[in-house]
Formats: sequence, C-alpha cells, structure tokens
Amino acid sequence: MNSGTYETVDSTLIVRPLTAKTPEYVGGRATYIFHVEGDRLRLELLDTFAHDGTEDQGIARYERRFGCAESSRDRRQPTGRALAAGG
Repeated sequence: MNSGTYETVDSTLIVRPLTAKTPEYVGGRATYIFHVEGDRLRLELLDTFAHDGTEDQGIARYERRFGCAESSRDRRQPTGRALAAGG
C-alpha cells in the first residue's frame, strides 16, 4: 500500500507517495485519468516515475463499482477489478 498526497485537475489525478511498498516510488509520482460514470470509477494510468525520474513503463486500468444492487454482499463491500489493457 502507498500513502501520500494527491491532486485533481479536471479528470486528471496526480499521486505523490510519501510511503510505498516499493521504496523507489517514495518521492515519485503517478498520473491517472479518471472517469466517474454512475456507480463506477475507472482509472487509467498515464505514467509513473520513481524518485530519481526513472519512468515505469507499466500499463494499468482499474474499475470499481460502488453500491452495486446485484447482491447484499456487493452493497456492503464494493468490488474492484483490474482491466486488461484496451478493456
């Protein structure tokens, strides 16, 4: 888990970790585009940089649905799932 600061500008989320499970990421930055559609939050990673400026070439997309009415379990515990690139 990471912890730190963030800022949003329009639909861009910029995260700056103060603690991270990967030490190189502390002092770095990640930039995401986010979309909220009804009860869904989608994040798409644009870039990630370590504290020394090294760019991580990873690709990540994530979707989380809140308040799902499919079952009582889903209402209590929102579900999240990683999306394949292009999905």
